[in-house]
Amino acid sequence: MKRKHQALVAFMVMALASGAVALHAIQTLAKGEGVRPAFGWKPLMNGSAPPPGVIKEIDRLDSQLPSLAHPPDSDPSGVNLTLFGYEPIKKPRYQAQGRQRPVSPEMDYSLSLAFSAGTKGFCVIDGVFYEQGSVLPDGARIITVEPDRVLVNKHGIRRWIPVAKKVTPGDEKETGEKA
Repeated sequence: MKRKHQALVAFMVMALASGAVALHAIQTLAKGEGVRPAFGWKPLMNGSAPPPGVIKEIDRLDSQLPSLAHPPDSDPSGVNLTLFGYEPIKKPRYQAQGRQRPVSPEMDYSLSLAFSAGTKGFCVIDGVFYEQGSVLPDGARIITVEPDRVLVNKHGIRRWIPVAKKVTPGDEKETGEKA
């Protein structure tokens, strides 16, 4: 082969190799296998959306998801909230409409944390973490969670349970008893 033809042969081999690489890349992208989205492109997918009836069923069952994740009869392990300043309260007494009265024994809960954001609400009652709508071990249901109180319904009786205040050493000396 003459020297003047070597450059032409090298160019043809390089063009064929580049064409083979480009063809392989196009076939791989068309299949969408093992390809991450880059530059906002999404790989082609062969799946279809579920029918509207299935989506309605999922929406209907969405409210039951917390009870499936945490069944009422299960024994959930306690949550260690000491890092957040949680201290259990032995015998809480609650203030109700200006006069001091103890809560009936069947609704005697110790609420130490309440958090609500939008439609979601969480609280810690008697040292156990619950979501809004959960059922307590004695059958009471958490209706509403507000930042400073929780509405509990038990056997048709609804009662607001306020967040217990943390006892400071000065409070014990002034009143003689813990709140």
